[in-house]
Amino acid sequence: MATKKTRSRALEEMHETARGLHKAGVITKRRMQEYDALCNLENTAMKKPPKSSPVLA
Repeated sequence: MATKKTRSRALEEMHETARGLHKAGVITKRRMQEYDALCNLENTAMKKPPKSSPVLA
């Protein structure tokens, strides 16, 4: 059974836009591969900082 990766809507929209630009010849194959690599990173939950660390304002 295959598992589906969860991707953010923003990444989905950015990737769709990049595909359109690539199809129109505006971005190169290499640049499209970079977008593919960035969009295929796993979404992981951000860890909370330790309570002893100062909070930046």
